[in-house]
Amino acid sequence: AMLRNRALVLVAVALATGSGVMLFSFLDTKERQTEFALLRTLGSTGGQLRGIVWFNLFLIIICGVALGTWVGQLIGSSLLPLMEVAEEGERVTPPMVFTTDWVSLSVSYSVLAVVTVATVIWLAWLSSKIQVQQVLRMGDAG
Repeated sequence: AMLRNRALVLVAVALATGSGVMLFSFLDTKERQTEFALLRTLGSTGGQLRGIVWFNLFLIIICGVALGTWVGQLIGSSLLPLMEVAEEGERVTPPMVFTTDWVSLSVSYSVLAVVTVATVIWLAWLSSKIQVQQVLRMGDAG
């Protein structure tokens, strides 16, 4: 039962993270549609635009994962001494030890990597469908 609950929580967190990444990336790409259309007008190829989408998303994901891991480690190691004190004000026995579940962490990172690659492929396909004239007209009107 414990393992099933843990797997359920892992799937829920992975789905929440994945949908957050996809939503952010989609909205960011939609906001920058005029930018992409102008880059196409200036002679950028579809491959260069896909490179911009890849770089943007990977930069956000890599920085977010690195920062999240580091801050999580800091929070865990700073909160653990506070949780070691029992109701009477004495240290608990045996003492608590800060451990990292590498299997869960690697599964989370793997799911995030798969979602990121799928999102980039989806956004690359989406940005290849941009109609330059239509987007530039919308930009002029706005």
